Amino acid sequence: MQIAGDYRSKRMQKKIVHVVGTGTIGEPLIGLLANFRERFGIDEVTFHKRTALLTDRSKVNVLSQNGARLCVDRKHWSAFKQMGMEPSFESNEAIDRASVVIDCTPAGNENKQERTIATPTTAGASLPKAASLALAKCMPVALTIRRWTERKTGSSRW
Repeated sequence: MQIAGDYRSKRMQKKIVHVVGTGTIGEPLIGLLANFRERFGIDEVTFHKRTALLTDRSKVNVLSQNGARLCVDRKHWSAFKQMGMEPSFESNEAIDRASVVIDCTPAGNENKQERTIATPTTAGASLPKAASLALAKCMPVALTIRRWTERKTGSSRW
């Protein structure tokens, strides 16, 4: 129990945004968050990619070059490495580390229910695809996330 408490307090100090999915909504959102992370007050941007596809290698590598960190399921780790993509974290670890999770997948609501049960967080947030679509259309994404977090935590700082 003590280890989990220490891990959670370290996570609370760092502002990490994790985006699930690299499709039509996820990819531009990850790019926006990574490119403007300092302006938005974000310490780290991570993203989850489910399948290792050769056709997505350039997209993943560009996101990584812009400062976002790739996260994959443990069972697919070696496939990503073989294709020249360097994962930084295992998926569940990335979600546990995140202050905010934005799910940009069609299964967003299902994922939210599964992950909330499996890894409950008190300060974290999980937004389904509908909410992340609204965020992607709204240019000041970080302000939206910050306002949402302020309501959740009651603090003007993350």
